[in-house]
Amino acid sequence: MSYKPRAKFETIKTLAFGGIGAAYALVGTLQHSTRWVLIQNLTDAAVYFSQDGVNNHFALPSNAFLVIDLNANKRKDDGFELRQNDNFYVKQYSGAATSGNVHISSLYAE
Repeated sequence: MSYKPRAKFETIKTLAFGGIGAAYALVGTLQHSTRWVLIQNLTDAAVYFSQDGVNNHFALPSNAFLVIDLNANKRKDDGFELRQNDNFYVKQYSGAATSGNVHISSLYAE
């Protein structure tokens, strides 16, 4: 019998619009090495995301999402992954959000 890893979701990481300012704020930290991530900006303003809390890595407009599938059709030990204890940060892009949340959802192999 071949080994097939079980896919499991981490608990969602959420930051409300009031926590998003001109400086980076932590949205959440990965608890497992992750192969699939859904990043949602469900606020009414564009935001920057960062992994290091210093540099802008990508922007998302309001009410947008980004799916990152690092290892489509790969085995457990092949390919890329985001590592356990990697962080996601967010900050304002050009103005303050007045409603909504940002969310990080992730899927890992057990």
